[in-house]
Amino acid sequence: MGFGLGALIMSKIFAPILMEYFGGNLVQVFATLGVIFLVLTMPFGWCLKNPPAGYVPAGYEQQLQDKEQEQKKNFNMDNYVEFRQTLAQVNELTTNPVKDSKMQI
Repeated sequence: MGFGLGALIMSKIFAPILMEYFGGNLVQVFATLGVIFLVLTMPFGWCLKNPPAGYVPAGYEQQLQDKEQEQKKNFNMDNYVEFRQTLAQVNELTTNPVKDSKMQI
């Protein structure tokens, strides 16, 4: 059924009404629900707008700086090189499979 009041209203009230109205035809029920949701959500979507350029919520910039410092502190070049070498090996194996006389590919 989902979570919240919307799921309760849809599954227990609105869907049975539409199912009865359309005689159990699920295609018509879902098409009707799609049109209803389109009509209801489009005006709300038109009301949304992008924030001004450079807008940052209070405290967000500090969180970014803290995260960048944490990433720099945890960065290990050896792990990075090993990871890149592993990716290269996997790529090599997937693009050029080993041809062994005993293996059937």
